[in-house]
Amino acid sequence: MTEVNLLLLHRLATIGRLTRRILRATLITLSAAWGVVIEALSVGNWRRTVRLEFRSTLVQATGGALSARL
Repeated sequence: MTEVNLLLLHRLATIGRLTRRILRATLITLSAAWGVVIEALSVGNWRRTVRLEFRSTLVQATGGALSARL
Protein backbone atom coordinates (compact mmCIF):
# COMPACT_ATOMS: atom_id res chain seq x y z
CA MET A 1 0.00 0.00 0.00
CA THR A 2 1.12 3.49 -0.67
CA GLU A 3 1.73 6.07 1.98
CA VAL A 4 -1.34 8.06 0.86
CA ASN A 5 -3.59 5.03 1.26
CA LEU A 6 -2.23 4.34 4.73
CA LEU A 7 -2.83 7.94 5.75
CA LEU A 8 -6.39 7.77 4.42
CA LEU A 9 -7.04 4.52 6.28
CA HIS A 10 -5.67 6.03 9.48
CA ARG A 11 -7.97 9.05 9.17
CA LEU A 12 -10.97 6.83 8.44
CA ALA A 13 -10.13 4.68 11.46
CA THR A 14 -9.97 7.77 13.66
CA ILE A 15 -13.37 8.96 12.43
CA GLY A 16 -14.81 5.48 12.98
CA ARG A 17 -13.49 5.29 16.54
CA LEU A 18 -14.99 8.66 17.43
CA THR A 19 -18.32 7.77 15.82
CA ARG A 20 -18.53 4.44 17.66
CA ARG A 21 -17.67 6.10 20.96
CA ILE A 22 -20.37 8.76 20.54
CA LEU A 23 -23.01 6.29 19.35
CA ARG A 24 -22.20 3.86 22.15
CA ALA A 25 -22.89 6.46 24.83
CA THR A 26 -26.10 7.52 23.07
CA LEU A 27 -27.35 3.96 22.70
CA ILE A 28 -26.59 3.14 26.33
CA THR A 29 -28.54 6.22 27.43
CA LEU A 30 -31.47 5.40 25.16
CA SER A 31 -31.62 1.79 26.32
CA ALA A 32 -31.59 2.83 29.97
CA ALA A 33 -34.38 5.35 29.32
CA TRP A 34 -36.39 2.72 27.45
CA GLY A 35 -36.04 0.33 30.39
CA VAL A 36 -37.28 3.00 32.79
CA VAL A 37 -40.29 3.73 30.56
CA ILE A 38 -41.19 0.05 30.29
CA GLU A 39 -40.94 -0.43 34.05
CA ALA A 40 -42.93 2.74 34.71
CA LEU A 41 -45.75 1.57 32.45
CA SER A 42 -46.03 -1.76 34.23
CA VAL A 43 -48.93 -1.39 36.67
CA GLY A 44 -47.53 -3.96 39.09
CA ASN A 45 -44.52 -1.77 39.85
CA TRP A 46 -46.56 1.12 41.21
CA ARG A 47 -47.55 0.76 44.85
CA ARG A 48 -50.46 2.77 46.15
CA THR A 49 -48.21 5.04 48.21
CA VAL A 50 -46.00 5.73 45.21
CA ARG A 51 -49.02 6.58 43.05
CA LEU A 52 -50.39 8.95 45.69
CA GLU A 53 -47.02 10.65 46.14
CA PHE A 54 -46.54 10.94 42.39
CA ARG A 55 -49.98 12.50 42.02
CA SER A 56 -49.34 15.01 44.81
CA THR A 57 -45.95 15.91 43.29
CA LEU A 58 -47.57 16.50 39.91
CA VAL A 59 -50.23 18.71 41.50
CA GLN A 60 -47.57 20.73 43.31
CA ALA A 61 -45.46 21.07 40.17
CA THR A 62 -48.34 22.17 37.97
CA GLY A 63 -49.70 24.49 40.65
CA GLY A 64 -46.28 26.04 41.14
CA ALA A 65 -45.78 26.44 37.42
CA LEU A 66 -49.20 27.97 37.03
CA SER A 67 -48.68 30.48 39.81
CA ALA A 68 -45.27 31.41 38.39
CA ARG A 69 -46.81 32.06 34.97
CA LEU A 70 -49.49 34.33 36.39
